[in-house]
Amino acid sequence: MERIFDELGVLSRSVAYKNLSSASIHVGLSQPQLSRIVNKIENVLDVVLLDRTARRKSGWTPLAFKLAELYSRNLRSLDRDLGDLLQTAHTQELRIGTLEGVVPVVMPILKELFDGMGVGLVEIDVYDLSNLEEEFLQSELDLIVTSREPGKRKFRYIKDIGYQSLDRTRTGAPYHVMSPFEYVSRREKVLEGEKVLISNSLAIRREWLTKFGGEGALPSQMKKRKGGQETETISLIGSDTLSPVLWKKIEALF
Repeated sequence: MERIFDELGVLSRSVAYKNLSSASIHVGLSQPQLSRIVNKIENVLDVVLLDRTARRKSGWTPLAFKLAELYSRNLRSLDRDLGDLLQTAHTQELRIGTLEGVVPVVMPILKELFDGMGVGLVEIDVYDLSNLEEEFLQSELDLIVTSREPGKRKFRYIKDIGYQSLDRTRTGAPYHVMSPFEYVSRREKVLEGEKVLISNSLAIRREWLTKFGGEGALPSQMKKRKGGQETETISLIGSDTLSPVLWKKIEALF
C-alpha cells in the first residue's frame, strides 16, 4: 500500500471532477501523467477506477469514489490523532532562568506550569544578565525572563510581557553598589580609591543601599506600559526545543 499512498492522494483530489481531462486541469498534472497514476493504482489493487466503455471521455467508477473517500477519511483521522498526540505530549521538566528583579512576575508562571500544564519538575535559578544570556545560548535553559535578547539571532519563541525602569539611588555615602553586569559596563567611571560593592543578588544590593546608602540602581516593579528613558522591555524567551504546545499556553498567560 505504501507504493501508492501518494497516488491515492492524487485520486482523492481528482474524483471531484467528472473525468481525467477535467481533473488534469485542476490537480496540476497533464492528462497522460494522471492516466499513468490511475493505471498504477488499478494494477496494484487489481481494480477498475475509470469506466473506459464510455464513447467519449471516461468517467470514474463508483469504486473510485469509495476509494477516494476511504483515503480522505483515514487522512482526516490521522490529522485528528496527530493533533491529539501533540496536545497531550507535554514537557515533564523545565529549567528556567530569570533576573532577580522580575521574580514576582515569574511566580504565577510557575504555578500555572504545575497546576495547568502538567509539568512535574521545574528548576529555577536567578542570574545576572550576562550569565543568564550565556546559559541560555548554551542551551542550558528552556525558558528565560530577561531585559535583553541574547545575541543577535532571531528567536522562535519570544513574548514581550512588560516594562521595568531602573531607579537610581544617590546618597552622601561613599559607595558604589553594582551588579557584575553593571560593573563591567561602568567600571571606567569609578574613580580610583572609591569603594565598590558588587553582587549578583538584588536583595543584597537593596539591603545595602537601604541601610548604608551610596549610589546604585534598583529595578522597579514591572509595568505593562513603557515609562521613562531608562525603561527596559522585559521579555519571555523560550528555547527552540521547547514544546510549541507548551509555549502557546505560556504565551496565553500574558
